[in-house]
Amino acid sequence: MGITYAQNYTTAEQLEINAASNLGNWQQNFDINIIQQKVNNATYENVGNNAINGENNILTPQESDFYSNYVYSQNRNVLADFIPTAGATETFNVATGDFFFDPGGPGGSIDTDGVPGNYPNCNCITTTTLVGADEVTFNDFYVFSTFDWLRIYDGADNSAPLLFENDLTTTITYADFIAANGGSASIVSTGGMLTFEFRSSTVVDRLGYDVEITNGSGGGGGGAMACNQEHTAAGSAAGSGVGSSLDSDFKTAADITVAAGENFTIDAITASFLTFAPSDPPVNATVTYYEDAAGFPGTMIGTETLVPTIVSAMPWVNPVADVYETSLAITPFTFVGDMAADTKYWIEIAMGTATAQGTVFWEGTTDTTIQGEPAVQFDATTGNWTVPLNGTTGLPQDNQEVIYNFSGDCEAIGGGGSGDCFITDSTAVPFEIDPGGTQTADCAVAPNLVPVTITETGIIGTDYDLQTVTVDIEHTFSGDLDLSLVAPDGTTLDLALSLGGGTDDAYNGTQFQDGGADISAATAPFGVGPYEATGGAFSVAFAGVSIAGDWQLQVCDGAGGDTGQVLQFSIEFCPPGAGPTNDECDFAINVECGDVVTGDTSDDTDSGGNAAPDEFFKFTGDGVAQDVTISLCDGGTAYDSLLRVFTDCTLTTEIASNDDSCGLQSELEFESDGVSTYYIMVEGFGSNSGAFSLAVTCASPVENDLCENAIEIDCGASVTGTTIAATIDNDVAGANCGTDITAPGVWYAFTDSSGLPGTALATLCNGTDYDSKISVFSGDCSALVCIDGNDDDCGLQSSVTFPTDGASTYYILVHGFGANTGNFTLDVTCMPTPPPNDMIANSIDVDEIGFPYTDPAVAMPAATLEAGDPAGCSINGSAGVWYNFVAGGSGTATASITSPGGASAVIFYTAPDENASETDLVHVDQFNNQCVGGTSASINTLAGQAYYVFVVNTGAITDIVIDGTLLGTNENTIEGFAFYPNPANDQLNVTAKDTIDSLILFNVLGQKVIDQNVGATSSQLDVSSLPTGTYIMKVSVNGEIGTYKVIKQ
Repeated sequence: MGITYAQNYTTAEQLEINAASNLGNWQQNFDINIIQQKVNNATYENVGNNAINGENNILTPQESDFYSNYVYSQNRNVLADFIPTAGATETFNVATGDFFFDPGGPGGSIDTDGVPGNYPNCNCITTTTLVGADEVTFNDFYVFSTFDWLRIYDGADNSAPLLFENDLTTTITYADFIAANGGSASIVSTGGMLTFEFRSSTVVDRLGYDVEITNGSGGGGGGAMACNQEHTAAGSAAGSGVGSSLDSDFKTAADITVAAGENFTIDAITASFLTFAPSDPPVNATVTYYEDAAGFPGTMIGTETLVPTIVSAMPWVNPVADVYETSLAITPFTFVGDMAADTKYWIEIAMGTATAQGTVFWEGTTDTTIQGEPAVQFDATTGNWTVPLNGTTGLPQDNQEVIYNFSGDCEAIGGGGSGDCFITDSTAVPFEIDPGGTQTADCAVAPNLVPVTITETGIIGTDYDLQTVTVDIEHTFSGDLDLSLVAPDGTTLDLALSLGGGTDDAYNGTQFQDGGADISAATAPFGVGPYEATGGAFSVAFAGVSIAGDWQLQVCDGAGGDTGQVLQFSIEFCPPGAGPTNDECDFAINVECGDVVTGDTSDDTDSGGNAAPDEFFKFTGDGVAQDVTISLCDGGTAYDSLLRVFTDCTLTTEIASNDDSCGLQSELEFESDGVSTYYIMVEGFGSNSGAFSLAVTCASPVENDLCENAIEIDCGASVTGTTIAATIDNDVAGANCGTDITAPGVWYAFTDSSGLPGTALATLCNGTDYDSKISVFSGDCSALVCIDGNDDDCGLQSSVTFPTDGASTYYILVHGFGANTGNFTLDVTCMPTPPPNDMIANSIDVDEIGFPYTDPAVAMPAATLEAGDPAGCSINGSAGVWYNFVAGGSGTATASITSPGGASAVIFYTAPDENASETDLVHVDQFNNQCVGGTSASINTLAGQAYYVFVVNTGAITDIVIDGTLLGTNENTIEGFAFYPNPANDQLNVTAKDTIDSLILFNVLGQKVIDQNVGATSSQLDVSSLPTGTYIMKVSVNGEIGTYKVIKQ
């Protein structure tokens, strides 16, 4: 086909090939490079969709033998020897009987460097994970521990627990290894994976280690043993393949034999596949299982689609193809055996590639002993399974077998299972009952059959007890329904017949167990129970029945007009005498709102870390958040009890616990999000145990129980609420925010977006009926910052006054003294800080600052009502700010609002001087200064007359601008005078040509803040203590006055 694949081999590599091929005496007669070239140049003609064959007589028999052994040495079954790459991090899937070596491979010396098989002097760390290794046994060990070391971890990498580490001075020989490992040559994993971390220096190399995957000693349970069936390429030219592409009409299967008296659970597959497109490995696979039908696959009993793991890849013996060793991590599947005879099954594997090529082949052999039946192939064009035909003879290729390893566990039939309980859920739910509101014509053959498939094996009464049947049915008028359980052999037992009357959804997670309550005497909805089946005990009805196969819930709808569906059907089996199933968290019993369940912890084990035994229940909401109360306080608990709630069965996250809520009994509350499952542990204080009665009640949660759900309120709000049924907030419980937080509380969020700094009052002093507390926080719910809190500001009620900045959100927690809860009224009022010139006594003296004058961002909505009333234009009921000036000459004056909002007014008044009160003022009755609302006003001024300006703007923060003509001295400069820096932080430097007499600094209110005599041509002003803002500097230089604007940073 014109494809050339060349490889040059060194002399050392040639010797290695010869040694591996057991052909060392031929090494002078055969050169692998020459033989490889012969193969590369050959033309392969017999390549089709069904089968491919080998070397077409292009080599002599001796060359073919040599080449076959070489190919095997390079492409040997991955389940034989695993030799890691020095310095690499790799993962191998292993099975019982495999061997694993150090990077030098098998062999080596205990006292000489450079011997073949010694680990390399790579100055590297080689990390190898063995998947499928329950136990390994060291057959040899020699590591020069002065420089080199080996560590073994119980898991997938070196973060797992350390099982072994050789001492860097004494653990050298095999005997040293056994002594350091507690007298054993074996290492046992807990999870089926071991990671080897091997460090090799550049100093000394020795034989390293030889490890066998032994598996059977370290694990299992219930009598299961690791076993496998395989067909390898050992001793074969591996020169054939059988088409099995996901993208062709052909699929291939191999048979597997289950020994008499055993069941075989397969959990891993390795297989070799060929593809003809360069670098086009398998990317997906299907595995299908069949019963046997006269030597061919028959009824399909299972199938799975998965992604293969490529273990190795290289050119095939025929270089037109690449061969890929694949590992398939399948879901465990049990082939059920027969007590008296071997049982045959078939496993079909088909692979697909990224290019969807149809020429994908399951690699095979034609020159070694087959395992059972030859490989068979399905042709979709004919619908038949056949043995592929030989391309030369046209006869069935009955000596062809594909290469595989099927591994898993073998277990004696009736061997008692795993020793643990197990629950199996139906995958057929939701299942609609008699669609369209029809009824079942004949309950004896009701078609409503909901299956649960049990793959485990065993006999009821001998190996297992049928422990629990759980059903959840959504159906109107539940009394129409008859429920029965049908075993795989057809044995039928009635669970409940025509119960529940007109109640909807009466079977709501209801459990049936031997010895349970009488469901016919219970009130619907029935809840968990458990109840005994109305037809009698499981142990009697199903005695001697095999558990393997389909168990079915049979539902008969005895009347038309109502509809529904089965939402859950599950079955739990336990070994005889396994005890209460909910002794372990994994088998927690479902409970729902309104349930009361009884139990006894006396015979249970401990999972809670103290000496008291415990039982488990689980609660899952119905999609809506609820406050759930779990209580042992109804009088049915006979010992000193303890309750705990966890998020899962790891029991690492505990969300609630209680001891002695009611005497020696316990009760707690937690919030369900309506979706999650919560695990409830019933145990005892100390080592106490006994009978208990557990009640579950639910209530709609308080809306603002959590900070994240705080109710938004505004200034002036008055809201009513309750802390009854609220919880103590975990984020601040026990904190001292003005007062300790010990009681349930609820949250409000007050956002002050007014832009007006001030104070706010949050008070419970009106309409609160319990001993209350209040706390206020800033920040956010994930990082609250305490501002203040109070207890008993007004009798038993509380209030807090706190500063606000006009922009932030504040969180108010209403809670209680001790554990008190009750109803309350929360009032919030806001008190913004008025502008500094809110009162006439604080009027800003504008002419002391200079014109034009701008008062920036005046908080006008915070202004307060005036205390007096001028003549000629009443300001009674108005809230504004004041400015004053003395006109420097007869001219004009104007005042304006730049950002009007709400009610606005600008009014000029005359005054006897600049120390006037409201009653001293007289309205300036001029055309542009009417006593009406507006955003600006102007007047003609008289020299030497004092004037006041009153400004109102109730709805917005604004700049206020005052200007005119001949009002006073505008900012002017003095020749030769300079100052710097501007803006200034700490010090202002001034210089002049002539003597500086004085420097005076005014703030925006006209107040003198610095008055300094100088008497020199330069000086400094210390402004470090001044607030940030704008200032006016008046300078006198040799009698000349100048004004300048200074910015303080």
